[in-house]
Amino acid sequence: MNFHKTFILSAAFIVATGAQAKSAPALPPDAPPLPDVPPPELTVDITDEPAIVSTRKGDLLEEKFIRRGKVYLIKVTPDNRPPYYMADEEGKGDFVKKDNIDPSMWKPNWLNQPQ
Repeated sequence: MNFHKTFILSAAFIVATGAQAKSAPALPPDAPPLPDVPPPELTVDITDEPAIVSTRKGDLLEEKFIRRGKVYLIKVTPDNRPPYYMADEEGKGDFVKKDNIDPSMWKPNWLNQPQ
């Protein structure tokens, strides 16, 4: 399951449970207390699913590829010109220009190391 599907399902669950809580009838004063129920445990590991955040800055479209909360690749698409990529190869926030990268296949080595 990818990050976007997980996010949408989580948001739908939150909205549904929030709406349910608002519309629940009040308990009578003599009703027994409700048992404490722990929240459901999330079993989906989304730490390695990339997120892509797109922003426009003037004549540039920037698409930031994020994993584990860090930007590792930026695709820069200028209007009327070919795109290029800025890659963080060491995980230090230092980006190097790359012309030919397939973002679906490229992953820096520092993302392969355990967290």
